[in-house]
Amino acid sequence: MFADIGAAWYDETFKLTREDDAGRRRLYDLQTAYGFGWRSNLGFLLLRWDVAWSTDGVDTSKPRYYFSLGAEY
Repeated sequence: MFADIGAAWYDETFKLTREDDAGRRRLYDLQTAYGFGWRSNLGFLLLRWDVAWSTDGVDTSKPRYYFSLGAEY
């Protein structure tokens, strides 16, 4: 299982949250995601499968699937 939080912005105005039209506070410049993964060692290669969802604190995206074969960096 994992969770990831990060932010990047261009100018000096960083906004953590912003209100939407319904008055709900949503994350704005801060990006978050969570999910789970599976790893299998295939000798000299590593098979990885992850499922992740991004969220703004109110809504959650559809799942994204990541497959890879190779070394972890």
